[in-house]
Parts: sequence; structure tokens; C-alpha cells
Amino acid sequence: MKNIKKSILSIVAILALSGTAIAGTSGTTVDVTGSVQNGCTFNSATYTAAFGNVVGGTVGKTSTNLDLVCSLGLPYTIYPTTDQTFVGTAQITAYQDAGYTSKLSTIVGIANTGTGDVQTIPLYFKLNESTFGPDFGEGYVILNKQTISGSMAFNLIF
Repeated sequence: MKNIKKSILSIVAILALSGTAIAGTSGTTVDVTGSVQNGCTFNSATYTAAFGNVVGGTVGKTSTNLDLVCSLGLPYTIYPTTDQTFVGTAQITAYQDAGYTSKLSTIVGIANTGTGDVQTIPLYFKLNESTFGPDFGEGYVILNKQTISGSMAFNLIF
């Protein structure tokens, strides 16, 4: 019995020294409200399409992929901000197909519908002389030695 009393007194002493006192509790809730609008965004601010070394007398070709996310069911269109970009004596034109038959422009874009997940949209580019040189069916071939460095901007309209 003495051991039980000592044990109880020890527990009471520990609790008293711990400084923890619970007088009661109170609770509440926080209502959170708002709305989420449909939208689209590119997954990157910049993308790269490199022509590499283009052999004189040919037309340079390359491609890249744009990754974007759009709300499920939201229609969107990707347009270049210009019909072509001029760099030196060369022009860069964007296409929506690997056969380079569907040229993109400020009025002809790539239309699709959002899936709510990442979508990969391929873009194809052709590098031609802008004003002269023979055309063997794919545009004016590159004749002038030059370094190509430029950019073509695209808008995502939804």
C-alpha cells in the first residue's frame, strides 16, 4: 500500500511540475471559397529548335515539341506572332506537319482541345533564303554562309 501511495504521489508531482494544464478546448472551422477559371499555359518559357549545319544549296529543316497544359475540354489554338522570322538573308517558317505542307501563320494555327494533362504539340521549321536562290520545290535554297540565331514567338489562345 505504501508503494502504491508513493507511486501516485510521484505521478502527481511529475504532472504538477510539467506545467501542462488543460482547462478545456474550443474549435472552429474556416470556410474557404473561390473559383478556378479554365486556362492554358506552356510548360516552359522557351523551347529550342536547332538546324545544325545546313549544307549550302539545300533547305534546312528541324522540329521541336511544345508542352502545354489546358483545362479539360477547353479548346485552344497555337499561332505564331508573325508569318515568318527573318535572320540575315534567311527566313524561318513554321509548319504543323512533318511533310511541311501546312504552314502556320498569324491566322492559321494548330487547334486542339485541352485534356487537363500535359499535351505535346510538335512544331516543324524550314530555313530558306528569303529573297533569292533557286527553288527546287521546297523554297529558296540556302546559298549564303551565315550564322542563324533568332526566335519565333507563339501565342496560346483559349
